Amino acid sequence: MINCGITNTKGDYVRDIVPFPTKVEWNITDYCNLACSYCLNSSSPKRNQGLTTKECLYIVDLLSDGGVSYIVLIGGEPFTRNDIFTIMNRIKKRHMIMEIVTNGLMIDDSVMGKLLELNPNIRKVQLSLHLPEKIEQYKKVIKTL
Repeated sequence: MINCGITNTKGDYVRDIVPFPTKVEWNITDYCNLACSYCLNSSSPKRNQGLTTKECLYIVDLLSDGGVSYIVLIGGEPFTRNDIFTIMNRIKKRHMIMEIVTNGLMIDDSVMGKLLELNPNIRKVQLSLHLPEKIEQYKKVIKTL
């Protein structure tokens, strides 16, 4: 445990002591470019992006200061956030290891190049290939990888 003052976005005090694990799975957005019926988070294009960039960077710093060394970014679809690489670069700057769970449909050469720049801090890109109607798009993603 570490002593840590936590406040919500309104500045209201929440609590003093927060126990920190060493690995965190972070649902970084509820928004997704798909609307799969089996999604555990009920993510879809109708959901919101969630926290602001500033709030996300604050959380990365807080987790790092608390001793978290490994973050799994899940969603929704993490790559729908226009600030995902800002967040991932902060994770790298804080010397934390990360992985990302994605449907892969937004991975192109540009995204792949940015992922490669995160080495050695990014350990895994997990693809969720569950939609047979997207097989041609998945083939392109796998070729890019």
